Amino acid sequence: MRKVLIYEHHPLMREGLTGIVAQRGWQVMLMQEDERHLLHELFKKQPDILLFDPTTLNDETSGYSPSCL
Repeated sequence: MRKVLIYEHHPLMREGLTGIVAQRGWQVMLMQEDERHLLHELFKKQPDILLFDPTTLNDETSGYSPSCL
């Protein structure tokens, strides 16, 4: 089973993505909406897939490329 971390600011988009992921039989590990904790959760949870909108990242995270990407 694939583990998916969703990082999305908009509640409607988060819910939609969660539904799509669940239909595929994948596990939603965390519906993350707070960027301050995004990198911490990536290392802690080690998802197989990260779904996010890169335009929402600030300067602290925009240049970082974790190994799961």
